[in-house]
Amino acid sequence: MGIRNSLQLGERKGYLTIMTKLFDQAIEAVRSLPPDAQDDIARIILQLAGNDAEPVTLSAAERAAIIASIKDIRDQEAERNAGDPGVVLARRLSNAEFDYTIRDLTGVDVRPTREFPVDAAPTASSA
Repeated sequence: MGIRNSLQLGERKGYLTIMTKLFDQAIEAVRSLPPDAQDDIARIILQLAGNDAEPVTLSAAERAAIIASIKDIRDQEAERNAGDPGVVLARRLSNAEFDYTIRDLTGVDVRPTREFPVDAAPTASSA
């Protein structure tokens, strides 16, 4: 099962954000090197970034090493962020939800929202 299938939606977004940042950092590091100091992996990164560079042919061992490195980074990031749902936005409780929450927390059905303004009907933009 690939990383894409094994992560929840929030984890996927976090994973993609992390990988994008790592990729951007790698591109900047490679661009700062003089051309004669750039190795094959650096040229591959520049190719992936859309820079014109001569194609690099990898041996099976080199390809396997790169894939293993990427999988290792992916696994480390997945383990480091395990259980983190990412950003969870707060939202306003409806009057009914507020009543139920107070009842559940206190055990008393006081219905404080009787004094609140009536909830607006949901619209297509707020639903």
